[in-house]
Amino acid sequence: MPSELFTADLNSLLNPAIIQKLGPRPSITHVLRAYVLLGRIMSLHNNLHRSRENGEFKTEFTQLEVIAGLFEFTISRFAAEETPLADPKEVWLQLWLQALVQTCMILLYHPAAFSQSTNTSQPIYSEQNRDVTDPNFQRCLDAARRFLAATQRMVDKPASVLMNPFLVKAIFLCGRLISIAWHEGQKQSDRDDIDFLLLLVDRVGEVWEPLAMKYRKGILRDLRIDVDRARQLRVGTGCYLSAECA
Repeated sequence: MPSELFTADLNSLLNPAIIQKLGPRPSITHVLRAYVLLGRIMSLHNNLHRSRENGEFKTEFTQLEVIAGLFEFTISRFAAEETPLADPKEVWLQLWLQALVQTCMILLYHPAAFSQSTNTSQPIYSEQNRDVTDPNFQRCLDAARRFLAATQRMVDKPASVLMNPFLVKAIFLCGRLISIAWHEGQKQSDRDDIDFLLLLVDRVGEVWEPLAMKYRKGILRDLRIDVDRARQLRVGTGCYLSAECA
């Protein structure tokens, strides 16, 4: 598997020009860069001293949005028919990358926690924008469904591809978003998707049982809430796992 030089410089790690030049096959370098992106997104939203109306915040948000889009475009090539992945490790990395990039997309538009600073204005979601079709929720839901589709393409791959403990947080986030949509729309297809995600958690649990059971409880708990609680999760800090599931 080819490897690329890795730098500790954050700006270089997330340089769009470099991301576009990453190799055509998934590698651990892609994974490391995706984790840097995830960390930058969390740092942006958890900054205690910066208002979301601040120009610096908006500039960095836009930059991270562009980089996340480039990452998604880059990894989409791995699933293309013209570049089939024969190496099981590459397939394993491809799904891990999908989990990371779609998690980045979700947490960019729906942070796991908002700053409690008095300078912090309304979050990206607001009580005034509760419609299930609002753009930010739809972006998160689309990301969840892209990850779901990626996992569905892996069902005929070796079982080890799905036995990655780093997938379960993405599965939980996707389950929560699809659960919100299910509570508000009652579409059977959404319920079927949640059942599939539960099967994925069970597959991970064949090796990582305590971890998988914790997140399985979280998905099932989200299925039992009412529609008002589902809307609270969507407009608030809804990407966390309740202590009840520990």
